[in-house]
Amino acid sequence: MREPIPRSAFGQVAQRAAVRADRRTVDVLDGWLRSRSIALPDLEGEPDPAEDLRLRTLRYIVQRQGQASFRQRLLDAYDGRCVVTGESADAVLEAAHTDSYMGPHGNRITNGLILRADLHTLLRLALCPPA
Repeated sequence: MREPIPRSAFGQVAQRAAVRADRRTVDVLDGWLRSRSIALPDLEGEPDPAEDLRLRTLRYIVQRQGQASFRQRLLDAYDGRCVVTGESADAVLEAAHTDSYMGPHGNRITNGLILRADLHTLLRLALCPPA
């Protein structure tokens, strides 16, 4: 970059990547591109990127009562390891019910396994394939 845009041209500089550009930033970048005769594509008719076009759906979910203690008891029972792979990284281990969860009475050690998250997902798909 032979001629970088000075930081002061932007005013406040974002400290993290997830911050969206404000109008001043857009104007500074647009002016910089024009000063170098870099043609911008014609965006007429393009959707406004700031407009939220995501679909929203209300869903009814079942809260799994006692899930945290069920997981901890299974971790203790299986020495904190996936029963299939032996993985011990706590962040990727999940408590898997072997019979469908029908309430807190199903949180028995005999009704669960500790599985790596990806294997737990595969087990759920094998037992209950999507419609």
